[in-house]
Amino acid sequence: MPKREFTTKTRHFELPLPLEDGISLPNNRNLALKTLTGLKKKLTADQNYREQCVTFISELINNGNAEKVPVHDIDAEGNK
Repeated sequence: MPKREFTTKTRHFELPLPLEDGISLPNNRNLALKTLTGLKKKLTADQNYREQCVTFISELINNGNAEKVPVHDIDAEGNK
């Protein structure tokens, strides 16, 4: 696998996924939707858990460790 790591303009270090070239991943959409449904139920039922998750995700975004996906990058089915 060729070496493709680099530092971005904002001095963040990025690495590629450790996959061989030409590999195709299975479509896990159904599993992802099932997991999302379970998470929605848990967030709705447990207010404390929801607050912890919101705080954690907000900190990731505020610290620059994650970013929101722009709406124009999401298609009609929610794919990025």
